[in-house]
Amino acid sequence: MVKQRSQVMHTAHTAKTRRTSSAKSTPRRNSLKLKPRRSFTWAEGALISILCICTICVSITVFANAQFDPERDAKEALAKLARDYYIESLYPNTLGNHINDPATVLSRFTETGLPLVRLRQLLLYSDEKRALYYQYLSNEYYACDTNLTTLRYIPYEPYGPRDYTIEYNYSCEKQRNYAD
Repeated sequence: MVKQRSQVMHTAHTAKTRRTSSAKSTPRRNSLKLKPRRSFTWAEGALISILCICTICVSITVFANAQFDPERDAKEALAKLARDYYIESLYPNTLGNHINDPATVLSRFTETGLPLVRLRQLLLYSDEKRALYYQYLSNEYYACDTNLTTLRYIPYEPYGPRDYTIEYNYSCEKQRNYAD
């Protein structure tokens, strides 16, 4: 009987030890949990704010420089000006009294096109258009010669106000490097 008692005590002790060891592991698990993050000091917050603002400014500058292309802007401005000139001035003036029957007048120009139109003529037909487009065609980065830059309108059937193609002859040059 004595042996049984010692075995029982030993078993009880082992069970108690196991409980104690599991009780010790619980606080260890709690220590692995993340503690709430402390807030930034004013100096850290100011530094992060300055870095964010600088990053945004640099991104905007890089994007703006990528969009800056005076040559492309000049060609787009010339295309818009040429379109406006044909619809508002050249087409009605060429047709004259034949506005209802444009084929009788414009069919003669389908192969050779209408006479050359100089950039100077495009800029002079409307003061409003001149003010709008001249800044793109002549500036400190890119300039087009108003006498040598020409275009030819070639009408095609059914000879409406938008039934034409344009052949451009650019006489433009870079004035200054864009990166300066």
